[in-house]
Amino acid sequence: MPDSARDIYQTNLDRVSLALWTRNLPMLLRHLAIPNRMTTLDAEIVMGSPEEVEVIMHDLRDHLERIGAEWYERRCLEADFVPVNPDMILGKHVTIIHRGGQHLVEPYVSHMTLMRIGGRWQGTSCDTDGHNDKLHVIAKDMAEGQRREHQARSKAADAPRPSGGARKDAR
Repeated sequence: MPDSARDIYQTNLDRVSLALWTRNLPMLLRHLAIPNRMTTLDAEIVMGSPEEVEVIMHDLRDHLERIGAEWYERRCLEADFVPVNPDMILGKHVTIIHRGGQHLVEPYVSHMTLMRIGGRWQGTSCDTDGHNDKLHVIAKDMAEGQRREHQARSKAADAPRPSGGARKDAR
């Protein structure tokens, strides 16, 4: 019997969590697609390279160490195959950060998309129902840099274009 969407989703959560906790970038990259999009209510990032994934991994793991976390756990709440695409799973999970049997932050919910790429299930996006300034799931400097770059490109695209005259190569 094939694995259920919930089993596949939970396996991905467990492996990504372990890779993050142990700072195992090769393992993390086996379970995350690139590009990979992460959002919170106040931040967004698209990781377009293994180097950017590594920055995010270390930033989050460093934060967990600073706050004294003893374990980072993610539990699947629901997951389903997309009816028109059996190579896609949409799911929802809760993240719990532990220390001494206590929650260090209020558990928070995220929605993740998995895609089967080259025979492996990989996360392609994760949207977290919380504020990054409290959760620190996205490297602040990287997210701010991407936001500024996006704004600059939007301004350039919206700038008025000179009118009249054809391009030199137009015939």
